[in-house]
Amino acid sequence: MPIGSTVLPEDTAMDTEPVIFPTWEDFPENIQVIRGFPKPHEDLFELAEQVPYWWQLARSAPTLAFLVARCWFFDALPRGESVQRVRQYVLMKRSAICAALGFPSDQRTLRLLLKFRLNAEVAMPFVINDLMVLKLLLRYEPSALELLEQAEQIGTNEICLLSTGLGFGGISSKTEISRGLFLDTLPQCEWFFRLPASKRHWLAQRFITTDETTKYVEVVRLLLGTVKPFTRFQNERKAIAYLERYLGHASAIQRVRLSLDPRRLGWPEPPIVPVRGIVPILSFEDLRKEGSEMQHCAALYWDNILLGKFYVYRIERDCRCTIGIRFNNGSWRISEVKGRNNQAIEDPEIMEILNNWIESSPASKVRSAPRLDYLNAIAKTCGIPMRNFSDEPEM
Repeated sequence: MPIGSTVLPEDTAMDTEPVIFPTWEDFPENIQVIRGFPKPHEDLFELAEQVPYWWQLARSAPTLAFLVARCWFFDALPRGESVQRVRQYVLMKRSAICAALGFPSDQRTLRLLLKFRLNAEVAMPFVINDLMVLKLLLRYEPSALELLEQAEQIGTNEICLLSTGLGFGGISSKTEISRGLFLDTLPQCEWFFRLPASKRHWLAQRFITTDETTKYVEVVRLLLGTVKPFTRFQNERKAIAYLERYLGHASAIQRVRLSLDPRRLGWPEPPIVPVRGIVPILSFEDLRKEGSEMQHCAALYWDNILLGKFYVYRIERDCRCTIGIRFNNGSWRISEVKGRNNQAIEDPEIMEILNNWIESSPASKVRSAPRLDYLNAIAKTCGIPMRNFSDEPEM
């Protein structure tokens, strides 16, 4: 239960006062210092009570105290003995603590750690990841210390920019990095930080370009699998060779996919059983006719239909329109309802009928399997072995 929460009792025959949990201000000073630390906090309460010098360190140098509290991530020693090590660390000089945790032991590094942003709203693993990347930067990038000293505060954005030359935020059009296979695995890739800044930048861009291919062209992900993180490689030469090969196969898949004639491929069965007035589109030819008759772009969805993640129906009563349903977050959902000339249909009564139709179906949480004849036609032409889709997770 969060600190400061109010819990109302269940209805009973007795009049009971609501239970009000204490706020941060109700706790002693040694506990209040934890307030700004990334969650979870539970083990820090015990630490603040058992190791008096730790909470004093947390008050004056919170980032250093955070490093000490999570020392097993940085000193490579067993977690089970961490409390004893914390007791030892807090009695050491701050420069000695830095050295023990793998950071440079000079005063400039200490001042830099004081500028690092600790945020209680950021999950603890992310903060640890950023500090581990910062440690590698300070060790291998000569200009990192000087550049970071010029910043008012230090956080993910600054560390990400120095590591890769790319911004943090996940806006693909600007080639920015989001949390995921790349940024969150960098602490395990020491070889990456030994590279010159220009090569790190090029390699980071190459990885993101390759990874985005699997997000926006699902047939690539299905045939090649997700992109392997850099932790799978021992050096940049092997990582580059893998990414070049992956992108080469992805380009070939795209070319073959666009050259196939959907009319020659089998069409999947409708995932949701139709009811009176709602008719499934059962072939590419019918899909193209629907698009032509209604003057919209339904025919462009043939690829997603063959991959089992989309399906198209038409309504022939009350309101003539086309329905697109998509498998998303474990169930089929309404994606689009369009009338003539791509006009959006938003009538609440119609939407309620459609949602009830899907939710009442026993198959509403069952994704259709991708058409193997479609995938096999692409794989055979590209010379790529077919993967086993029996254990493919639902997306």
